Amino acid sequence: MLARAIRSFKDIRISFKTKFIAGLSVIILLSFLLSGFLSYRLHLRTFEREVGGQFSQTVDQVLARIDLRAESIFRLSNEVMLNPFVQSYIGERNAGGDGRFAGYAAFNQFLNQSLQNTSHLLTVVLHDLREAEYRPTNAAIFTPLGGEAMNRIDEALASTDGELVWLRLPFSMVSGQADSAKKIVVAARWAKNERLETYGKLIILLNDSFFSNDLNEVPQGNDGRLYLISKEGSLLYTNAGPEEPAAPPPGQSGVVRMDERWRLLAHSESLRTGFRLTSHISMSDIRSNSQTILRTALLTGLGSAVLAGLLSALLSHRITQPLRQLMVGMRRVREGRFDTKIRVHTRDELNDIGESFNAMTERINYLVSQVYEKQLLQKETELAALQAQINPHFLYNSLDMLYWRLYLQEDMDNARLVVSLSSILRYALEPSSTETTLEEELEQVKMYLNIQQARFEEGLELDIDVDDSVLRCGIIRLLLQPLVENAFVHGFKDKAGMKRLAIRAFPEGDKLRIDVEDNGSGMDAGLIGRLRAETGRDGGETTGRGIGLRSVIRRISLYYGEPYGLRAESDGGGTRFELTLPLNDARANKAEGGERA
Repeated sequence: MLARAIRSFKDIRISFKTKFIAGLSVIILLSFLLSGFLSYRLHLRTFEREVGGQFSQTVDQVLARIDLRAESIFRLSNEVMLNPFVQSYIGERNAGGDGRFAGYAAFNQFLNQSLQNTSHLLTVVLHDLREAEYRPTNAAIFTPLGGEAMNRIDEALASTDGELVWLRLPFSMVSGQADSAKKIVVAARWAKNERLETYGKLIILLNDSFFSNDLNEVPQGNDGRLYLISKEGSLLYTNAGPEEPAAPPPGQSGVVRMDERWRLLAHSESLRTGFRLTSHISMSDIRSNSQTILRTALLTGLGSAVLAGLLSALLSHRITQPLRQLMVGMRRVREGRFDTKIRVHTRDELNDIGESFNAMTERINYLVSQVYEKQLLQKETELAALQAQINPHFLYNSLDMLYWRLYLQEDMDNARLVVSLSSILRYALEPSSTETTLEEELEQVKMYLNIQQARFEEGLELDIDVDDSVLRCGIIRLLLQPLVENAFVHGFKDKAGMKRLAIRAFPEGDKLRIDVEDNGSGMDAGLIGRLRAETGRDGGETTGRGIGLRSVIRRISLYYGEPYGLRAESDGGGTRFELTLPLNDARANKAEGGERA
């Protein structure tokens, strides 16, 4: 019967339109299902990893705050144990005194002040060597410790030598009041003097909220569990019931199987106090939110498939008719009829396609008619480029002719000035982003200084000190020229008397340091501040004295980036520029570039 039904189905004639609608619906449905499932798995994995990291980080942070609380109690115990009034009073009782020691008031006042200054502190209890008990008058608990409570404390102190031990005892065991649910945190240690002689016991009773306030910040979900364990292995806090399993061993972490359920386990151990904090939450709470994505994808896929079928049935004819016209127009264009136009009578995207097709054919027709004009324009551009190359060569030839004229007239000073000017012009016309060496850059600066030396003669003193190890360092062109020129254009403008300019270059760690310093009129603080603000960002309007300097700053920022740059300092009696660049060998850079090529 099934075979007969299959054969009958094959005999049914299905139109292309129906096949198109059904196929499109199935593709959309499968696409949404697949993408939804993959998104769900990826989201679940990423979410669990992020939640696990945040959960572990929260446990670490909470344990760090608990460490601070524990250390504050340790400092309090030191203050009490080493207090001279405490030692004198307990020492008097150990010696058989009657307790009417003259310093009792100070002893009691000190303990009361400690209670007042420490939050969550119930009382401080001191035992002398005869097991007599002392506590301040403002204590929250006055019931003497004894019986099972002291046995637990003595057992914890038995293997210690003055270290602070931590316990958690039932409130009824410490206070004598019937409250089985409430707990007390106990910190105890042997009381020793400066000579490390034991003179009693120090017991500090704390409210259970001393730890629980911080521990409540750890996410717990519906059935999360927390375990705070001391260095000695005592359970200081837990929200687990008495019948539940003990804390997991410290070696486990991440997503683990516990009690036939998957749980997220985080573990943190303090190196300072030895406290160990373990927490785990159910993975079902975490994954329940992620499953919403899968359900949404399934519903979206099903709805999209149904909607796609309906829309395809309604719009198939409206879509195919304009497309058929477009195909006819494309055949005409393929035949070379670029004046082809089509008409689409719809007011939707298909109309835009038709208008775009008409615009395209019109544009192609226009481009074909303009091709010869563009070829002529290209030739004119090439001629202009050749002319732009001729002009600098004309200047070089003119300066060269002037040099030889002065040379033949034996005017060697002016001839050298012409050579310097020609070298500066040739160097400046090279692309400013082209890398050169510090040695070549300094040679061009010296050419500029030759011209200025002829101008000021004996009134200019130059000092150039460059470490030989940095001469081959690679730098971009024209970084030093604006700094040197700044001294002559602005620094020495109204300067009377001797003018001094110093240039120094030396290695500074893994950087190249270049200092340019003059004794000119200096720079005002406002300009220096604006120049510093230009470092690392696009400059605004550049006018006046800062044009060349802003150009240097901007070029360094674009070419080298952080942490290189230009720094300016001025004390009113001169200006110093400190240029910091990468320390590299230009020859090595060229060799590496050749190998890569």
